[in-house]
Amino acid sequence: MTKSKPYQIFLTFDNEDRNAFVDFLQSPYFNTSPVLVRLYEYFTKVSIPDRYDWYESEYPNKPYDDLTVRRHLSDLNRLMEQFLMLQQLKKKERLKKELTLTALRKRSLIKHWNTQFTKKSKEYKEFLEFSSDLFLHQYQISKEEELFKNALNQRKPKENQEESILRLDLYYIVEKLRNICEVNNSKTIFETDGQHHLNDEVLQLAQTPPFNTYPQVQIYMRLLDTITQSDNDASFYALQQLIQDNGHLLSEYEEREIYLALINFCIRKINQGSQKSLEECFELYKNMYEKDLLVSGQYLSPWTYKNIITAALRLDELDWTSEFIKGNYQQLSPEHRENAYNYNLAKYNFHIGEYNKVLDLLQKVEYDDIFYGLDARTLLMKVYYDLNEEEALYSLTDSFRVYLRRKKKIPKERRKTYLNFIKFIRRLIMLSPRDIKNLNVLESRIQQADRVADKAWILEKLSQKAEKMKLLKR
Repeated sequence: MTKSKPYQIFLTFDNEDRNAFVDFLQSPYFNTSPVLVRLYEYFTKVSIPDRYDWYESEYPNKPYDDLTVRRHLSDLNRLMEQFLMLQQLKKKERLKKELTLTALRKRSLIKHWNTQFTKKSKEYKEFLEFSSDLFLHQYQISKEEELFKNALNQRKPKENQEESILRLDLYYIVEKLRNICEVNNSKTIFETDGQHHLNDEVLQLAQTPPFNTYPQVQIYMRLLDTITQSDNDASFYALQQLIQDNGHLLSEYEEREIYLALINFCIRKINQGSQKSLEECFELYKNMYEKDLLVSGQYLSPWTYKNIITAALRLDELDWTSEFIKGNYQQLSPEHRENAYNYNLAKYNFHIGEYNKVLDLLQKVEYDDIFYGLDARTLLMKVYYDLNEEEALYSLTDSFRVYLRRKKKIPKERRKTYLNFIKFIRRLIMLSPRDIKNLNVLESRIQQADRVADKAWILEKLSQKAEKMKLLKR
């Protein structure tokens, strides 16, 4: 019974959901079966529901009948799904009003329709899930008005029809641009590809009047440049300004995704050694934190959690970082919570020089997740370097190199980032104490390399080695 569909839904309920569902289940409009009420109550009373146990309590002195149990579970599941749908509908104010208009029109309730139509026109801007939804809603309302006037043998003015078509075009263009951005963003992370239609046509339309005058179109065109052109600083700053000026036109989801795209742009620059981009990245993360945009769905992404902590530590924001690591532990999903917490706490302890704590914490990190596995190995190499554990470091670099080449799921550019780190840390170890010439050559190559994990850390260690060489010369 624990794997049954209704019980799986039940496990997602918070206290508010449970109380609301009781009211729903006890309403004769939705449910006339007292058995289903008792079945749900059984879920609330036991920690591990058992179908045999429930059947015996519901049908004492009767032989167990699995078909009956499955029928009741199916009926309860149907009601729970209906409840979830209605809970969602509560949040869909635009959809509710559109359905109301349709129902009133079909019953020829002209006075009611006119009142609702006027009310709708005043309220629609308040309910957005995507910026494109505004245009779709305007189009749907326009079509509803057309159907209403047709029923009264009236015709819409020509300008109203043209406006309606423009809203439909805008909906498609903005939604298509958003999709193009998502696809290109996925390609930069996972190197995915596929067949997509009308992209070139939509991009061309988006650059011509009247479409290029709408902020939603401008935002997604700048976002696409930011995703696909890693050196386009102009688009990066223009997009920031557009978000600042027109954020009210975006849904929370879109605003979050655009912030993350801006942050990814900064991360690419950081990997090239840009300190300014690191500071900008941290400010973007803090803005998201202050606007409650970090959590998507129920939980904070473990990768967002890690990236914020990385940026904060590089800027020596120690107090802020410690508070953030511990304060957001519960925001992480249960499946990622321990892994993310232990890795990031290890990273914090590395930054303050508590190497034994780092080694203890890294032993608790599961390497099943590719990206955490990559970063945990990198952190371990840095610990071995600082502890002068050369044999352990050489062994780890060898096994890590093999891992990178065998794991085909790792994107090529990301693989290159870690292979460069391995190459440079090995060369750093092999430098003799007085070899200034090769040290300068190594520094030049690191500076010129476009993709190196923890580039700033390697350059810092190279600088420390250079200082020691200077002392030996005296």
